[in-house]
Amino acid sequence: VARAVGFDHDHVRRRHRFIGFDRRREADRASGLSEEALRAVAATLAGEGATVLPVACDVTDPASVHAAAARVQEAWGPARVLVNNAAALYADAVMDIGLERWNQLLAVNLSGYLLCAQAFGRQMLAAGGGAMVHVSSIAAHVPQPYSGAYSVSKAGVAMLSRQLALELGSQGVRSNLVSPAMIQTPLSESIYRDPQVRAQRERMVPAGR
Repeated sequence: VARAVGFDHDHVRRRHRFIGFDRRREADRASGLSEEALRAVAATLAGEGATVLPVACDVTDPASVHAAAARVQEAWGPARVLVNNAAALYADAVMDIGLERWNQLLAVNLSGYLLCAQAFGRQMLAAGGGAMVHVSSIAAHVPQPYSGAYSVSKAGVAMLSRQLALELGSQGVRSNLVSPAMIQTPLSESIYRDPQVRAQRERMVPAGR
């Protein structure tokens, strides 16, 4: 459960198995994405009646992703559903962002999606089918101020989802994309604290908010 878009409590009541993935990078700890936060989400879901397996996983580390997939399979059998929702966000223009930050963002937002799709997709293929949902963004389709690297990464996610659908669809594995609009979440909250950025983004919304 990443902090890009919150989970729906009513939806929780209709499901019985949830898996939480949390990245163990220092930058994420500063954003509140820690193992403690993961355990708190797991406790909330359990309180709603869900059976929860919280798994800490660095989606930028292939060994960590494969270990998480193996733990899921050991506990519940082959995965049938994957929601790729891990995300990083830096408020930098393309001409200003440093290469290190660019690579860090792509490692989480795009390469991490690939690693998870591969690890859990192989389980789905072996089981005869499954479904992947990749969380992209409106930024993948519409350029936005101070969203250069993020927009590029989410555009990559959109094509990754299509490519997976092409390659895996005939084998019973679906790949779909969700592209939320501009939403103030714990991930993007720091960006909206900048009055200039907030004003520019509000001008892009017909309602002006």
